[in-house]
Amino acid sequence: SETDNELPLACVLTINSNQNRLINNTALDNQNTGILVTQSDNNSIFNNTAYTNLEDGIAINKSQGNIIRGNLVRNNSDDGIVVDTSNFSIVDMNNASRNGDNNIILFQSNNNNVTNNTASLAAGTGFNNGIAVSNRSNNNRIINNTMADNSDDGLQLIRSNDSIVAFNIVLNNGDDGIDVSNDSGHNISFNYIQGNYLGIALTPGFGIWIENNTITNNTNDGIFIARHSENSTIIRNLITDHFAAGGAGINLYTNNSPNHNITIIHNIINGTGSHGIVVLNLSQNISIVNNTIRFTGMASSTGSGIYARDVKNLNITGN
Repeated sequence: SETDNELPLACVLTINSNQNRLINNTALDNQNTGILVTQSDNNSIFNNTAYTNLEDGIAINKSQGNIIRGNLVRNNSDDGIVVDTSNFSIVDMNNASRNGDNNIILFQSNNNNVTNNTASLAAGTGFNNGIAVSNRSNNNRIINNTMADNSDDGLQLIRSNDSIVAFNIVLNNGDDGIDVSNDSGHNISFNYIQGNYLGIALTPGFGIWIENNTITNNTNDGIFIARHSENSTIIRNLITDHFAAGGAGINLYTNNSPNHNITIIHNIINGTGSHGIVVLNLSQNISIVNNTIRFTGMASSTGSGIYARDVKNLNITGN
């Protein structure tokens, strides 16, 4: 079936309502969610407008293989677009902005593609991330999105594993550009990250691959690794212009939770407020190899290219 309406109430595709097309509708000012798909598979949700609803703009729940494409989702009180306990969906070419919680969130959802979206200006009383991937959401692809001017993180990955994060633009978010927390196995590559508090943060991350990102002009560190992060590689990134007094290119910070088995190789670090690379406090098995580090200590007379203290099994070669 197909709809093409202005909806005074939420549009609900209910249990076992499959292979529908929901196109060119306006869902606004509802007391709950604007457009809701629950326990329904292989539906197309195209070119709708969902705004100023008191809950979410568009939500799919316990539904498989749905496509959410080309929708304008803004000024909803909770999340903009929600994929909850739903797998093999496509969230593509949507504009989700100014929502009260996350602009786009995957929750307990696997094998989804989130591509070509704009997720900006999330600001409210909740978790105001551009895109969030949370609570055992695994094997997702977050590719070619723009996440800008959100109050919290541009992209938050929390308690989720094995996703690809690539070719995104992450700008001017209030907290981290990309925040990885209690996750493993992500590949974070070819992203442009500028003007956030931290560029990329692992707090902690396990088996994270960070490659070929451009990370520039963030308020504090370019890449921040902490809380017993392990088995991760930082390779061929361009990290520039972190001129705050404490700003480092790459900071392995421990706070009594040492990082283990971290490889930092073939990166270019150009312009820091303090040190180029920092490794502290009982971190173990750290390799720092063939990096180019220039113009450190721009906000401090004590900035070093590489600053290491109380580290076990540290390999510094060819820098």
